[in-house]
Amino acid sequence: MGSLFTSFNTGVSGIQVAQSGLNVSAHNIANADTKGYVRQQLIVADHTYINTYNSFKGIDQTGIGTHVSLVLQRRNEFLDIKFREESGRLSFYEVRSETVMEMQELFGELQGQSFTKDMEDIWSAFQELSKMPDDITSRELLISEADAFLSKCQTLYTQINEYQVNLNSRITEIVEKVNKMSEEIYNLNKDIVYYQATGQRPNDLYDARNEILDELSKYVPIYTKEFSNGAVMVNVEGIPLVSDGGYYTMTTEKINPGSDLLKPVWADNGGGDVFREGLSFSSETKTDIGMLKGILVTRGSFTGKYTDMPVKPKEEDFTDENGVLDKVGYRRAKNEYEKQVEYYNEMVRPSVITTLQTQLDTLVHGMVTTINDALCPNKEIEIVNADGTTEIIKILDTERAPIGCNKEMGHELFQRGGYERYTDEIVTLADGTTMNVKRYNEEDPDDVFSLYTLSQIKVNPDIVVDSSYLPLIENTESGFANGYASSHISELLDKWEDPVLVLDPESGTTYSFKDFYIGMIGTVGTSGKVANDFIDSETTLVSSVDAQRQSLTSVSTDEELVDLVRFQHMYSACSRYITVIDEMLETLITSL
Repeated sequence: MGSLFTSFNTGVSGIQVAQSGLNVSAHNIANADTKGYVRQQLIVADHTYINTYNSFKGIDQTGIGTHVSLVLQRRNEFLDIKFREESGRLSFYEVRSETVMEMQELFGELQGQSFTKDMEDIWSAFQELSKMPDDITSRELLISEADAFLSKCQTLYTQINEYQVNLNSRITEIVEKVNKMSEEIYNLNKDIVYYQATGQRPNDLYDARNEILDELSKYVPIYTKEFSNGAVMVNVEGIPLVSDGGYYTMTTEKINPGSDLLKPVWADNGGGDVFREGLSFSSETKTDIGMLKGILVTRGSFTGKYTDMPVKPKEEDFTDENGVLDKVGYRRAKNEYEKQVEYYNEMVRPSVITTLQTQLDTLVHGMVTTINDALCPNKEIEIVNADGTTEIIKILDTERAPIGCNKEMGHELFQRGGYERYTDEIVTLADGTTMNVKRYNEEDPDDVFSLYTLSQIKVNPDIVVDSSYLPLIENTESGFANGYASSHISELLDKWEDPVLVLDPESGTTYSFKDFYIGMIGTVGTSGKVANDFIDSETTLVSSVDAQRQSLTSVSTDEELVDLVRFQHMYSACSRYITVIDEMLETLITSL
């Protein structure tokens, strides 16, 4: 059995526990309004018991008091992980919503009325020209409207591209913040490990580190693991950002040597891209987390143009004059088309900006080539090359092509900056005869200067200087000598209403020029609505999870005041207990 001195120590341990409890409660109250502070709780445990054997060969245990086992933080690891994940997802969709709003603002309004008017003006100019093709005023009006439309499109395209490039500054800023936070976490790790090794629980340092982790989760998707020594490991996309051995930094570099766009890469830790997957994202795969990923996905990795829109092959293009289908060629073209659709879904569709660039350029390319093909129609012929091989080429159809007032033909309204529409050549036909032709210079996807794309096209400067170059008179071989080419303009106006452009390769639905633009703006609006729906749901979810966290971590001054009174009573009780033991000892000693 224990002695009075043992009882005396029991009382002392109670006073020590009460004093610790008073300190913890006072600390909680003092930090009730401190951002990131987590409520601390005293965990009390029994001291080791004194074991003695009794006469019945059993063991008697005598308590020697109590002690503070741990000053615990009131945190829930599951809620922390959930909060950081949903907070990062919220940041991802906020970036998409912001970008959609910027794109809609560039186009002037949500319904696109202003841009639609520019399209209608050039169509109206052709209508007026069809009524009076010999009227100089009508010709000048068409040229003016064509120039205004092209300038509007190129201004929009340039502004979208500039916005895309300007996102580099945000990427650089986020990378710098992530680097700074990784260093701070590493330094806190060292301090926590040091103090914890001395038997202390540095809760205030834990609070500071957790607050940084909460902030870091908004920028990049993180995975954390805390070790028994108190240090925490932080991974980003499976790569250590902070570990026991140190912290690792990111930097930026160009996506490729010819690009103006930056991407985050590891400055050390083996190098390589921070985000190694494509641009596709989903909540199921947790690839929609973090502001940095949101910017990269929404921005895209290149400037979109019409060649990035897959064009489904048509059977008639692989059918000869006898109606025989080239099955091998058609199957090969379909396989290539399916690969292009897969690439589109992976690298174009997820990006709000790249999708808009691609669709806008597709619209302008369709309009420009339709107008040029009406004024300068082509036809295909088979020629024999010098090595004996045959080739199908396009040439100006001199039998159908209208001419200008200067008796010349082949002057297109819209011109590529680096390419003439035709090259004069002498070709050999299958029967061995030669022929002078104007060979059409085909568009080459690998040569941007050959494309009728927004970055290259302009209104033909010859036509701008002299509207008589506009080919609006039937040539003598057409059978309508000295007549105006009203039929060509009529065909053009009919094609204006034809559904010829594909807005989405997945659906394959075709649209007229006007409907294509309306659908394009609708696609942007849909992306914004989806993002805003996610923002609404994520905001609610983040608030809910945070409320659950706060119910554990926040300080209730009423509860802490109750604890202060409780520990004060405990202190007083232990003091009286010690006083009683002291009096007993004094009585025993004086009675001897």
